[in-house]
This record gives sequence, structure tokens and C-alpha cells, in this order.
Amino acid sequence: MGLIVFFIFGCSQKEKIRENIKLLNHAEREVRLRAGDQLIRIGRPVMADLTTAVRNGDDTLQVIGIQILSRVGGGEANSLFVDRALGGNDFVRIKATEALSYINNPQNAALLVRLISDSLSPIRMYAVSGLGAIADPSTFDTLARKLKDPVDLVRRNTVLALSRFKHEKVKDLLIKSMDDPDDNVRFVAIQCLASREGEDLEPIFVAGLRDKNKWVRIKAAEAAGRFRIALAKPNLLDLIAEGDADEVRAAQHSLNKITGGRWTFFKEQ
Repeated sequence: MGLIVFFIFGCSQKEKIRENIKLLNHAEREVRLRAGDQLIRIGRPVMADLTTAVRNGDDTLQVIGIQILSRVGGGEANSLFVDRALGGNDFVRIKATEALSYINNPQNAALLVRLISDSLSPIRMYAVSGLGAIADPSTFDTLARKLKDPVDLVRRNTVLALSRFKHEKVKDLLIKSMDDPDDNVRFVAIQCLASREGEDLEPIFVAGLRDKNKWVRIKAAEAAGRFRIALAKPNLLDLIAEGDADEVRAAQHSLNKITGGRWTFFKEQ
């Protein structure tokens, strides 16, 4: 009886998977979304049928299918992602590269190195993230060159990727990124620097309190408090006097840590 029930359930699930895969090509977006959600809920049992469908399907099915496969068991579809990242529709290539960026597979390193020079910036962006996840020392110097990429999102992801390496040049490259013209790049750089322990970064955080971007200044204030940077006191007081409510709270919290709760006394002095 148990085998019969299992067989019936298995057939029922198989049919459900196939029906939902068909709906991924439906004209209505809501129908496609519901079908994708159902497949994600089913999980790994969809892998075989969906992989076959993606290999044989049109561009729309490939884009949607790759995203689902990435969610339910990306590593098992690695070879499919590699194939699609190398050729075909631009959107398919982008989604395939994004899927590869989530898979910590050292065998993908050579391909990702190739993709960080792709003409499409989203592919470069995801490729550098993938190299960061793998953190193969042999790719470090190649990856570091992407700090000069013309697209800010690529540089931002490169900063984050480099921070995952255990390499003697990481700190200097993160510091150099604090001079990047893009606010998001500098914000990610100061976040990464603030997570590093036991390193002489006081001047960087003090200077960060004067950054033109509010969120970089706030992150610098948080770092100044965390590392008890006394040299930051004058800049923190300026932030309290000139900043908005978010900056004032961050600066006050930092000064409380630095002065042991006596920042008001310090201000009066």
C-alpha cells in the first residue's frame, strides 16, 4: 500500500512540475510568476525536468528557468549555467552569470576571469562577485584591475569581492577605493574597512567623516566609535552641529563610546 501511495504521489508531483514549466511561457506575467513560485516550493525534484526545458526552450523560458534553478539547487545546474553564460541571448547570459556568482565552484574561476572583460557590464558585475565567492589567489591581480572599470556597479562589486581574499594588498586597495568618484563604491569600501580588526585605519575613518556622501560619513562615525578613535572627536562634533538626524545619532553614539558617555562635557571644553 505504501509503495502505491508513493507512486501515485510521485506521478502527481511530476505532472505538477511539467504543467508549471509549461506555464513559464504564459502570456500573462502573473501566471508566470505563480508557476515559478510553485516550482520553487517543490524544490530539488524540479531540477531534471526544468534543466531539460531550459536547454530546449526559448529565451523567455531560459531566463525564468535559470533563476528558478539557481534558487532550488544551483550547483547541480552548473554546467547549464556555464553553457548559457558563454553564448545566446544577452539576458540569458546575464542570468546565467548571476547564477554562477552564487556557486562557490573553483572550476568556474577560469570562465569568470574571462567574463569580467565581457562587453556587457551586468555580466562583468556578476563575474567579479563570483570570483570573490571562490577567492582563488591566482585570480586576485586580474580581479583588482576591475577597480578601474568604467561602470560603478562593477567597481562596487569588485571592492566587495576583493575584501573576501586573504591577501596582503587588500587593505591598500580598499583604502584606494575611498577615492572613487562613486558614492556606492566608497560606501562599500568603508564598510569592508570597518570590518577589519587590528589594522591602523584611523586616518581613513577620520577622513571619512568629511566625505561628501551622508552614508559614508555615518559608516565612518560608526567605525570611529567601534575602534575608539580619539582623533575623530572634532569631526564628530562637526557632524552633530551640521548633519541631519541620522548623522547626529551616529556621531553621538560614537562619541559616547570614545569618551565613556562624556561627549557633552568634551564639547563644553
